[in-house]
Amino acid sequence: MPVMPDLDTEELSNAQFTQLLAEYLAHAWCFTHTAVGAPTMPPIPWTKVVSSPDQFVHPNCLPQNITFKKPSDMLGAHHQLLYLHIIEHQDPFDEIHLFAFTPRTEIEEIPEYKTEIPGHEM
Repeated sequence: MPVMPDLDTEELSNAQFTQLLAEYLAHAWCFTHTAVGAPTMPPIPWTKVVSSPDQFVHPNCLPQNITFKKPSDMLGAHHQLLYLHIIEHQDPFDEIHLFAFTPRTEIEEIPEYKTEIPGHEM
């Protein structure tokens, strides 16, 4: 699982938060969704994530009162809340709150969320 660096949040601009979260979430997505032997992993389907976030991330993995969406579309205050939540709960023994995307196999049980990977049979 990717580890979010523990940085001084007072020193980060909104653009830096956006980039940090985008990179972390992309790594978390790949960590959770890359199939053994799969040549590529499609990017995070943000439109689907925004329309049904609970299908992609367990609510305990997110701070309350934020709208989970692509970091470039999030409010600045939500960047900080999400960042701090991830930092506070990235202990692997805190499985209830540890940020992770729903495994691909569980998402694929929902037909409209099937993730097809070129060259990889489901």
